[in-house]
Amino acid sequence: MMSSMACSKRLATTILLLTLCVAVASDGVAQTKTTKTPAKTAATSGGKSPERFVLRHHEMRDVQANNMISHTILVPAGWTLEGGAWYPNLQLRLFRMNPSREVKVTSPEGVEIRISPNVQAVDYFPEPGSPMQRPQEGTVDDGLMVLYLPTSLDAWKTFLLNRGLPGAFPKGKTFTIKEATVDAKATAELHKNMIEPLNQQLRQQPQIMPGFGSVMGGEVWTAAIQFEEGGKTWDLYVGLAATWLLSGTGTLRCTKMHWSSSLDIAVKVPAGQADAWNPIIGVIFRSFRETPEWDQYVQRIIMKRAGADVEHGREMSKIIQKSGDDMRRSQLDAHQSRMASKDRTSDGRRR
Repeated sequence: MMSSMACSKRLATTILLLTLCVAVASDGVAQTKTTKTPAKTAATSGGKSPERFVLRHHEMRDVQANNMISHTILVPAGWTLEGGAWYPNLQLRLFRMNPSREVKVTSPEGVEIRISPNVQAVDYFPEPGSPMQRPQEGTVDDGLMVLYLPTSLDAWKTFLLNRGLPGAFPKGKTFTIKEATVDAKATAELHKNMIEPLNQQLRQQPQIMPGFGSVMGGEVWTAAIQFEEGGKTWDLYVGLAATWLLSGTGTLRCTKMHWSSSLDIAVKVPAGQADAWNPIIGVIFRSFRETPEWDQYVQRIIMKRAGADVEHGREMSKIIQKSGDDMRRSQLDAHQSRMASKDRTSDGRRR
């Protein structure tokens, strides 16, 4: 089973992690209704993946943006689609958290693909002798949730087990992390494709993000988890990442960190069946799109709020979008290559 986990967890690795913090903050709502495609998919038995699927194109509309089409995705017939555009709960005064997306696709067998909202948070690191104390976690600071950034792999595992996973899967129990690592390749891609270009742009054009420093960093983790839910055992694969932007607080001698944390994708499959489900999971995830019109709508909101130049904001958005596309493509291609190699090895043994 460990080889299946090690192979399949890569499918979940993408940039900007975040649903786990949504579970902690309980701070938003998706804007579209649950739909179910006509059940014309091939019959299944024993909870295993069917050999054929009928894929249907779905458009998700944002009711807060004049019913604009915000996202599109391919969903197998008979599967359930929930979510779409996502907004923070303003009753919690999270007015600086950006609109995002929250989508869940579920098969009749209980397989789940979750594409979760990007959640922005803030943390403080007072220097020795600073008159400022670290704010209490869970409070709101200038429109953002105060969440303590886990600064090590062990800290992330503790966060997952104690808060993230129980919050995201409230009916789940006996969560066990089978494997968790820092993904060096994905982290390098994150720095090359997003962090370094944005750092360079922030140094050259500080008006893009007024009031912020130009020290941006990030790291990517992957995890393979097993848990019980509904009387069954499930394997869960997640890609965990964090990106952060540092700024000073002047005479208070304290570093302020704005950071983004996301469970960009989580895949839940029956225990031991990841290899059978991975092909259709890859197809569904590859098909997910944010429409250019909705992206521009969100960027106008962000730039207007920040008081920054909209044109420069578009350039930042392009860098982030390209980085995300590159990371997804790289991880899925690597996953499929490993699976093909595994199939050839298996065929050779049978001969």
